[in-house]
Amino acid sequence: MSTLWKGCDYIKYYISALHPLKDFMEIIQENKPLYILETFFNGKQECDFKKNLAAKEFMLDSGAFTFMNSKSNVKAEQIEEYLHNYCKYIKQSNISNFIEMDLDCIFGYEQVKSWRKQIEKETNKQVIPVWHKSRGIEDYKKTLKEYNYIAIGGFAIKEIKQKEFDNIRKMVRFAFLNGKKIHALGYSRKDILTYNFYSVDSASWKIQAALGGMLYKFSDNTIKIINVKKDGYKTDIKKLKCCNLKEIIKYQYYLDTK
Repeated sequence: MSTLWKGCDYIKYYISALHPLKDFMEIIQENKPLYILETFFNGKQECDFKKNLAAKEFMLDSGAFTFMNSKSNVKAEQIEEYLHNYCKYIKQSNISNFIEMDLDCIFGYEQVKSWRKQIEKETNKQVIPVWHKSRGIEDYKKTLKEYNYIAIGGFAIKEIKQKEFDNIRKMVRFAFLNGKKIHALGYSRKDILTYNFYSVDSASWKIQAALGGMLYKFSDNTIKIINVKKDGYKTDIKKLKCCNLKEIIKYQYYLDTK
């Protein structure tokens, strides 16, 4: 059991979606990322490489949701096999930070809790539970009593609405005051410094380049986003992704030392 977190003046910003890695090697060789999040769905070799690449810490996501969407009519034994392989990798590779299989929307919360216990039994370590608003505030408080590090999900898929962010702020503050750590899954908003998050992860640097032609620029201790996509002009998406990665790594370093 880890000691209670007493607060600090930095945020661990995990960069996700570093795939295919060959597209970003030049940037990474110049500026090594401090924190990296990878999904187990991408395979053990990819996870090993990212784990060794992270200058400070590595976080592993189960990738269970992607696994479910990659196949049709997934059977129970396939899920069990995936879970067992996930646990085996965590144990063999000595992964410290790993996320539960939060498939509430498919199998229900009771099954998720059963998997949580199974993961912890097989790894002999505490998993990072993922709170979803469907679980309710009482479950949030209960989970905080049992775990020192939990995640809040639903940001990336807009499960958490704009009007609910004040409540999230209060929840994170409550955890902070009780010495607990909160990780914001898929949190890309620029207001992260106004919360008491311990850590966040985001793939927006890559997604916004690919889908929206958005250029990231680290300036005045924040990320500024510029729309470079113009009618009649072709955007070099690969180059744009590399530029964004370079800037988000700068931001990562700032958040780690501010």
